[in-house]
Amino acid sequence: MKKESPNESFGKKGITVKRIILFALVLLLLTAAMSACNGQPDDSPAEPVSYFIGDIVDNNNFPENTPIYTVDLPCAEGIFKVEYVNKYLGDFSFKVNGAPADIEFCGISSLQTLDNTLLVATYDTDVTGDYLYIFDIDGKLLLEVHSLDDNGMYLRLGEPAYQIKDNKLIVQGTRMYHGPSLFTGDGKQVELMSDGEYLPVFPDDEVVEAAYEIQYLGNGMFGPITKIETTLTYGQMRSGS
Repeated sequence: MKKESPNESFGKKGITVKRIILFALVLLLLTAAMSACNGQPDDSPAEPVSYFIGDIVDNNNFPENTPIYTVDLPCAEGIFKVEYVNKYLGDFSFKVNGAPADIEFCGISSLQTLDNTLLVATYDTDVTGDYLYIFDIDGKLLLEVHSLDDNGMYLRLGEPAYQIKDNKLIVQGTRMYHGPSLFTGDGKQVELMSDGEYLPVFPDDEVVEAAYEIQYLGNGMFGPITKIETTLTYGQMRSGS
């Protein structure tokens, strides 16, 4: 029997080691692939959560000449029972599920439920604009929307009062005061016109009106008020565009 030379023996051992290393690499790759399929997070965007949104009850639905108005509004997990006394026909009061609510209001613009919260939009409250109140099912005030920034921007109810889009409340803001003047951040007003002409009291890019969003985060929680679009500048006012 022919005896292997040392070089031949070493060559066969080298081939065996290479095969073991190759097998180990293949096994490692297969294990990693299986882990990716079974345990790794999916990088694809998650579907947005869809929350219950109730029908809007606006002031066109309120009976005329009725001092006490009551309405039941369904929400995701129950009912909001709203009762208020018309300010012009009796002593003003507003209750959410029997709990008195302290709100600024001359009139209710609209009522609506979002998930397990109640949105109450009120108008003609004072010269600084309108209010949007958000309550939980126990009548606790979660959020009051009135001042939108630190530069004299206040809520202005539109038609509709606000929009709910992609789990966000979209509201409109204005710095316009009664007559041709603008609010400033210190709570004062600046007159804009003299002898029928606009004065150069602000730069043309000064924001007069804008749109804002408030994201609903679920479980009765809301994100910060965030500006999303300028809808009117002082330059546009002066030019009439």
